[in-house]
Amino acid sequence: MTLHFEKVSYRYPGTDAWAIHDLDLTIQPDESVLVAGASGSGKSTLCRASIGLVPHFHQGQLMGQVLLEGLDTRQHPVYQLFRHAGLVFQNRMLNYLIIPLKQSSPTAWKVWDFPPLTSRSDLPGWKNS
Repeated sequence: MTLHFEKVSYRYPGTDAWAIHDLDLTIQPDESVLVAGASGSGKSTLCRASIGLVPHFHQGQLMGQVLLEGLDTRQHPVYQLFRHAGLVFQNRMLNYLIIPLKQSSPTAWKVWDFPPLTSRSDLPGWKNS
């Protein structure tokens, strides 16, 4: 998966402060990236923007361009972007697997709730070596 941010700035509706400001970032398929920072520093906003939740779900003002696998996140609905990437939220109440039932309908979703994982051995196919 390739993810590209070009001069991206975003602010949530009703705020004057930018959650992300003038970000340039490219992540290639063979790279791993750790996003770390203080509360309110834009980590979640970065993740939401990478899969189109910003601006489709959260609205607000988005400047610049975010490309996920070459798809402009403004021009493609979230259900199409979810074919290439997903997001697992830190909040237990939001940890759902959401799958589009019909590719032609962005409103047809099935949601499964899984119990929290307590260790890596809870992951399907995990082998402790």
